[in-house]
Amino acid sequence: MELPIAISKISSRGQIVIPKNVREKLSLDVGDYVTVEVRDDSIILRHLPLEHMRDETGLRVG
Repeated sequence: MELPIAISKISSRGQIVIPKNVREKLSLDVGDYVTVEVRDDSIILRHLPLEHMRDETGLRVG
């Protein structure tokens, strides 16, 4: 099922809120990482599972 289009406002710190129904649909949780891609005039966010993350030492996180 497709979700309806939502509108988010950019804060003074450049932050946006991902609507709860979108977070639930994509299983996004506090502290999760997303990739940010610019394509033409669009921003694409993709959930980045923890196994892809590395800490400052280069070791995998999680």
